[in-house]
Amino acid sequence: MEISRSMQPTSLLKYILVNCDSEGHYSDFMSCIIGHRCDGSAVKPEDAYIKTKRGQIGQCHTTIGWSFHIKLKDGTMNWVQPLSTLKASNPVDIADYVVARDLDKEPAFAW
Repeated sequence: MEISRSMQPTSLLKYILVNCDSEGHYSDFMSCIIGHRCDGSAVKPEDAYIKTKRGQIGQCHTTIGWSFHIKLKDGTMNWVQPLSTLKASNPVDIADYVVARDLDKEPAFAW
């Protein structure tokens, strides 16, 4: 499992704490990511940066428009939206999936 360099240490710690039981065993509700989709409301790469009222350029941080098809440990499959929910619960899995499919240049994954 590869950890994204841009992942904040506190996010990684939360991920580990949420997905480990009291004895330190890893447990997760998600088995794997099957696929993804993006609708027309997602921020496009050319619109990823905004200019503030003070004239500073900043990156637009949004996960709107993306959903992921996941398989759960019990075998059921679901579409998860908003992406922020899955990023909070499974940041490493999402990062691995995104990098493997060259989606990491999309504004929603610039984290």
